[in-house]
Amino acid sequence: MSTPKAYFEKLGGNLTAEKAAMIGAVYQFNVTGDNGGTWVVNLTKDADFVSEGPSDDSECTITVSDSDFMDMVEGRLPGPQA
Repeated sequence: MSTPKAYFEKLGGNLTAEKAAMIGAVYQFNVTGDNGGTWVVNLTKDADFVSEGPSDDSECTITVSDSDFMDMVEGRLPGPQA
């Protein structure tokens, strides 16, 4: 997985309604940089958890550079250090 977009596309396919219900929140990720974009992970729904673009329903917004985001999801950078 080499880009944030590829990560979010894969994430959407790996989530289940049961996993989402355990968290039950809406997160918006604003990823900056050449491979950036905005994605929403809505864990209050039963399906279609990940969408591209902003949402007025987000309960938590995370802004991070594309390189730091990929380093975090690939285990090279601990979240608290970012």
